[in-house]
Amino acid sequence: MQPAKLLNPKAATKAAAAAAVTTTMPNELLPQKPSASSVLDKFRSLLKQRQGSAVEDDGGGDGASLRMEDVVEIYETVLNELTFNSKPIITDLTIIAGEQRDHGEGIADVLCARIVEVCFLFLAFLKKLCGIF
Repeated sequence: MQPAKLLNPKAATKAAAAAAVTTTMPNELLPQKPSASSVLDKFRSLLKQRQGSAVEDDGGGDGASLRMEDVVEIYETVLNELTFNSKPIITDLTIIAGEQRDHGEGIADVLCARIVEVCFLFLAFLKKLCGIF
């Protein structure tokens, strides 16, 4: 076998570059949003489930609106997804709060309670770290 002659080395370089682009593995692509459902999707799903069970409990009522306690409980559930400083999660939580303005007081109470809880955990961590009792 004889090696193939390259008539135009620039064309061969371009062809090799094109082949490299088409053979890129999926994990080599730019990072994208995680495939797991977002907090917003999870909230909406839980809200629909709760509305469905409310319709069944009411015996066929409209189920269009839930009690504030139900919405706030669902919000608190998805708030627990925020375990580190994550802009996408914070954005989703903000969108949910904006959509649920009727239940804003309860959502604000949950957020304030979470902030206080995190502050106490942080202070306990600092005490342990510094050896202060």
